[in-house]
Amino acid sequence: MSMGILNVPTFLRTTNRLSADLILQEIALRKIGLQDLLKGIEIKNAKIESTPSFWPIYRRMGKLMSNFGYRRDPFTHRIRHHDGIDISAPYGTKVLSAGKGVVKFAGREGDYGNIVVIYHGDGVETAYAHLSKISVKVGQKVQKGDEIGAVGSTGRSTGPHLHFEVRVGGKPVNPLKYLSR
Repeated sequence: MSMGILNVPTFLRTTNRLSADLILQEIALRKIGLQDLLKGIEIKNAKIESTPSFWPIYRRMGKLMSNFGYRRDPFTHRIRHHDGIDISAPYGTKVLSAGKGVVKFAGREGDYGNIVVIYHGDGVETAYAHLSKISVKVGQKVQKGDEIGAVGSTGRSTGPHLHFEVRVGGKPVNPLKYLSR
């Protein structure tokens, strides 16, 4: 006989009291196993929702115009590291949260101009810069795909686009390793 989750093994199939107790113990153990499995699935689903994998521009609009890594700075023309990616899109296009999290910062910050930073847990955060509008507040919980602002050209910018960063432990990493397009 099969040893599937709901099947009672053949050696437990008798009519005496001892057998009934063994069956009840087996059911209790399998129930605990299923509960542990469900808890593990819930934890993995929460991690998936928090992982910044959602394309941050409304309706997947926008064109990747600058990659992560070393590039020629558009202002100084010197080679320097670019800590994120730049996605061109029309001014005012909705900017969306790449993953579930909590808004850590929302305001103006130097060369970034208007910027939103979202903490996703496990040391992972995303930054959305050069926004024309900020639609969230510090401490606000956001879901993957929630509107957080609009494309702009604030700060040190050459035109309307979204500068998007993923940081792990405070260090920038290539966002394209996270995003599904």
